[in-house]
Amino acid sequence: MVKALKAGIVILLAVLLAAAFASAWWGFEPKIPNGNAFGCDTCHKKSNFKKDLKNNDNKWDETFAALDSDGDGFANGVELLDPEGAWREGDDDPTAAGREPTNPSDAKSFPAVAEEEIAEEEVEEDEVEEEEEVEEEEPPAGAAEE
Repeated sequence: MVKALKAGIVILLAVLLAAAFASAWWGFEPKIPNGNAFGCDTCHKKSNFKKDLKNNDNKWDETFAALDSDGDGFANGVELLDPEGAWREGDDDPTAAGREPTNPSDAKSFPAVAEEEIAEEEVEEDEVEEEEEVEEEEPPAGAAEE
């Protein structure tokens, strides 16, 4: 009788433990857009993503999409292809032409398009600086030349 009771307790604990792991995976994956793209790493990397999601009542919305949980300079929504936070649980995962989602829990994972935009911004900034330098070198209109 005691052996059967112990075996029953072990089986019950195993079932409860399995359910806890399953609820962590199945509980959060469908709650965020492209939630299956990174599996457990979406919430279990060292970032604030899991904490931020919990603080937002475990729901995806405009507020959570606007946060940058991994501190890489890109909002969660930009990384998961829903920058406006309009996606809702049950909707198809959002897509963007030529882009894959990036991990909002990993600061080393960010949109490749962003790299191109950053490079373009740097070129534009350099051009503006060069124009300002040229303007400083030119004498004011009407100034007498020596």
